[in-house]
Amino acid sequence: MKIPVKCPICGDVMMTRFERIMYKICSTHINHGIQFISNDDCFTVRQVILRVSTSPFIYAKWIFNAEIIRIETEGTLNNIILPWFEPDLSNYKKLLEKIKTYILLS
Repeated sequence: MKIPVKCPICGDVMMTRFERIMYKICSTHINHGIQFISNDDCFTVRQVILRVSTSPFIYAKWIFNAEIIRIETEGTLNNIILPWFEPDLSNYKKLLEKIKTYILLS
């Protein structure tokens, strides 16, 4: 998967930040949060971080090279590991519902 220039959810241009690795972040809208991370020169996605909830802050993190999906809750050390599946960013609401279902069942 290549890092997109535009947000797959809203279509706005994503902000780029470099700190030894490249971050592409959509922070234009408050109704979603997505971040792509690449650590090489070919712009291959290494991680996708998707905000699942704001109260409490819950994030789903796809780590592609290890094929792990980790659910992280801010301020909690107990992270949940979900079964691997590729994130289908073409239907954001369906993806969020799938993640929430996996969280409830784990």
